[in-house]
Amino acid sequence: MPARGHPPRNARRLAGLLALGWLVADPGQASAQPSIDGLIDAPLYGAPLASDGTGDYVGEAGWDLDRLYLTHDAQHLYVAFTVRGNLTSETRPRFVLYVDTTGDTAGATFDAWGRNVVVSPPHRPEISINTSVNAPPYDAADTEIWAWQGTGWTRPGRVVEAAMSA
Repeated sequence: MPARGHPPRNARRLAGLLALGWLVADPGQASAQPSIDGLIDAPLYGAPLASDGTGDYVGEAGWDLDRLYLTHDAQHLYVAFTVRGNLTSETRPRFVLYVDTTGDTAGATFDAWGRNVVVSPPHRPEISINTSVNAPPYDAADTEIWAWQGTGWTRPGRVVEAAMSA
């Protein structure tokens, strides 16, 4: 992964006001707040939390996920991910990050946006972070945080900052 100052492939970073207690696995606390500029601060994020295989995205090939990075400070969860294509030239890519906060079969049985996404036990989400690149500039207004309330989704919070780089 390129060091800070060198744009990785379409890195998108989302900063949300998520309680740290919602994290199932602690990705490690950042030594400083990452800059929200679309670049991945490699020393602050560390190694990717997860990597995704090539060619398994349903939709546009350029939306194929590559790597997921997470870190946090005392108040915020920082999420960054890379894709294999160029999001700035794609038409309306959308991404959803589900968070299973309880580690059991409780949680959502359907998608917050009403899309054809199947959520199955044992990892049903209590939190959904949804983002859409509708038109430049990409910013916090393009990302929503949803919380499962037993029978449906509500929007309890908002994203503080968001950025994307080409």
